[in-house]
Amino acid sequence: MRINKVKMIYHGIHVDLKRDKIYDKRNFLTILIKLLKSIFSLKLYSLAFFKQKHFFFFNTKNQFEALKYIYNELNISSIAYYHGYDLSLDSNKYLRKYPFWISYFFSLVAYFYDYQLISNINKKLSFQNRNTSIKYVSSIILGHYYLNKIILSLSNPKYLWLSNDHSYNNVAFLFASKELLIPSIYIQHASVSPIFPSLRFDYAFLDGRIAYNTYKKIGICGTKVFLYGIPKMDGWINRYTPDIPILKILICVNNIDDFQKFEKLIDLLLQRKYEIYLRKHPYVNYNFLNEDKVELLNQNTFMETLNGIDLMIGGDSNVHLEAAITNVPSIYFSTSHLWDYYGFLKMGLISYASTDENEIVSIIENYSDRDEVYYRAKEFCESIGTDYQNKSTKKIVNEVNNF
Repeated sequence: MRINKVKMIYHGIHVDLKRDKIYDKRNFLTILIKLLKSIFSLKLYSLAFFKQKHFFFFNTKNQFEALKYIYNELNISSIAYYHGYDLSLDSNKYLRKYPFWISYFFSLVAYFYDYQLISNINKKLSFQNRNTSIKYVSSIILGHYYLNKIILSLSNPKYLWLSNDHSYNNVAFLFASKELLIPSIYIQHASVSPIFPSLRFDYAFLDGRIAYNTYKKIGICGTKVFLYGIPKMDGWINRYTPDIPILKILICVNNIDDFQKFEKLIDLLLQRKYEIYLRKHPYVNYNFLNEDKVELLNQNTFMETLNGIDLMIGGDSNVHLEAAITNVPSIYFSTSHLWDYYGFLKMGLISYASTDENEIVSIIENYSDRDEVYYRAKEFCESIGTDYQNKSTKKIVNEVNNF
């Protein structure tokens, strides 16, 4: 069990060590505060005692969207735990909110029970990135792991479905399933970055060749891989026909973007009489100074916001791929320390990119690309141009039923 814990913590902290640029001050006290907040807010969600064939976990809206069609297809034989205020799921007896208060309690226990293990890992990894709070992250992962073993034991599923391979709770579910000999299935919720950890699921249904090649470079450890496209894009491939010249522009922002630079870009575009729409990631709380001059969009799925849009602008986000698949072109406006995080520019999905808002405006004013954009996404989405285009969900479910 100890070696399983070590591998799990290394796996769960992998991205933090590569990405953290700001010092993380979280510690034991942070976990205690999280527990007390959960208790006093009365978010004391209970465990489920139902046994079903398929077990799903959704930690964010994006993870839910990746698994939504498969979950709906297998609904009568499934149980699901979810987290996130932005998820709107139809209530049924086989659906439970994840009881974080219990995982925080176990995290506090782990801080002392596994202290020697955590300290040893901290000594070995702290030199890689001193901004990462290794003891805190290790305790949180272990807390989820102890709780997730109980959850999976109670549900006793034949398959565990996840759509994230590196966030703390998903990693804890993955390694808990290994301990309990429950086969795990992975569906991507976004494109793969080279800084991700190795692929360790029993089965993985990857989006396309680029994801597969990226994981091959990172490492594939005992995973049977299938390339069947992107289930959440069923019905959206080649959905739209944008107009040229460009009139309607959608701007997408998330938490790693420089909001002030995006504000400047919006002002420049408004001065040139473009019709501007803004979609903020659900976890972005920033209020743009020029928000009252644009139309805010918050449809349930990102693809719905692309209806009638001629061009999308975004930073380091998977929205570029989703826009391209629907046939809407996009421009990459890089405002963070990352550059081409997902490789969209390198792989030819995006034709135009800049770190300067004035150059972005110049690109738009001279834009004349009339290509069918969705063809560029073929290497990212295997189903494009096949007989199962827009039918990835059925193909994946049929494959699992034949296991």
